[in-house]
Amino acid sequence: MTNPVDPKVSTAAINTFRSPFKSWLDSQSPEESRSLHRAQVTRTNLNYYELLSGLSGFVSAVRQYKYQSGDIHLKDIVEYYDLMTGSGEKLANNLKVETGQNTGQPVVELMTAHKSKGLEFDHVFVLNFDMHSWFTAKGYNNKLKFPKIYQLEAERDDIDDKLRLLYVALTRAKKNLYLLKFKTDSQGKPTEEIPFVDVQFEPVLGLSSDNRNYIQQIYNRVNHLLPITLSQKDFFGPILKDYKMSITHLNNYLDVTRGGPGHFFEVNLIRFPSSKHKSASFGTSMHEAIRYYYQYYKDNHRSATLEEVLEQFGASLKQQGLNKKDYGDSLIQGQKALPIYYSQFQGLLNGNYKLEEDFKYQDVRLGDAIITGKIDKMEYDVQGNVIVTDFKTGKAKTKWENPQDNDKIKMSAYARQLEFYKLLVQNSKYNFGRIVTLGRLEFLEPLESKSHTILGTIATLEMDLTIQEPIDRLEKLIQIVWAKIQRLEFPDTSNYNQDYAGIQQFTEDLLNGKV
Repeated sequence: MTNPVDPKVSTAAINTFRSPFKSWLDSQSPEESRSLHRAQVTRTNLNYYELLSGLSGFVSAVRQYKYQSGDIHLKDIVEYYDLMTGSGEKLANNLKVETGQNTGQPVVELMTAHKSKGLEFDHVFVLNFDMHSWFTAKGYNNKLKFPKIYQLEAERDDIDDKLRLLYVALTRAKKNLYLLKFKTDSQGKPTEEIPFVDVQFEPVLGLSSDNRNYIQQIYNRVNHLLPITLSQKDFFGPILKDYKMSITHLNNYLDVTRGGPGHFFEVNLIRFPSSKHKSASFGTSMHEAIRYYYQYYKDNHRSATLEEVLEQFGASLKQQGLNKKDYGDSLIQGQKALPIYYSQFQGLLNGNYKLEEDFKYQDVRLGDAIITGKIDKMEYDVQGNVIVTDFKTGKAKTKWENPQDNDKIKMSAYARQLEFYKLLVQNSKYNFGRIVTLGRLEFLEPLESKSHTILGTIATLEMDLTIQEPIDRLEKLIQIVWAKIQRLEFPDTSNYNQDYAGIQQFTEDLLNGKV
């Protein structure tokens, strides 16, 4: 979310503003802050997880409200709040909670027959058990039509496919199976029974006035009230079930100078809302411009013009929601850097690369740990080996050895990132045996230091990824941190030195089982 800058408000005031909820979160004692079993908040009588759920639900609702416009400003939040309070409506809590199968609690689960494959339940209710619903109804079709000159039609399920699906639904029950249907359809016509199943239906509920009132009361409660009182397992169950670890998550967990596991918990696990920094917005737009530059050549076998690349950068920057000053500064910064990058790499493109390779759905596993990420560029050498490249904005680096003290943390995270990418590629089921031999950082802004003889050029920094020992060490570390996250273990790191040495010591303690 972004706030338009009020000229009467100082930048310092904007930067120091903290939400009341964030202040409450940080006001807990260190022991309470580390504990996931938070005490109830006396003034609201809501526990910690309900507050998180409410905050998440409100942010999602505002984003949906302003979906078409993209950026969200403070005035949009106030406008939405006034709209909801004026109408008397209440926000529904759409938080996903763990199912009864995982929590051991008796709950009702709603799902399609397709979704139920492989599952079993003590009691199963099959709804709309009639011929029209299961066999003759035509599902809503929102697919684009093929031109009439092509004699093509989307493949449809035949009667055998529908029978198999019906069989799935009927065989999910371990104890009791209930088949329900209406006597008549929405037009008052009698519903047709399914001839493949011999069953006698009995009336279970007549729509008397009392029953209508009862149903309306149920609807009102479901539509307007929080469905449950949330527990730790309720809140974190779905998050951990779908959790995939990225290199950003791992680096945040390890970085004790920024809070380590506590910082990861707040930023990556519960995803506490925060504003996007100017440098991150600039980086996003630079990445988009460079992606366009490479993709254009791959698609057209010729380079995009510099003007087109700059236009792409400017269009992306406009979407970042920056205030006028930050937007202007970032635009000038990009307009200075991109021509240098364009000139240096012009003539070196060959199209033998993949851009923004996303591993989110590639099910990359290291033991029990599932990892993910998006690699900016993957190239293939003449032997078919893989070179992984990450684009970086900010001050360029020219060597790994002997970094300055204030660069040690950043350089260590860079190295870990390239090693992580090797694990991503080589453990993907779509890799087909390719070996990652080289990692590369490609800095998108030119060198600035006057001590460099190549001042004003784009720097690249390469790393040999053929040495197996650090890769094995990282794989072990990933599995250890993954297990701690799954157990909701976020150790206190306040006793570690708040510097590079502290990060290294915490990492060693994790590997050696001391924390």
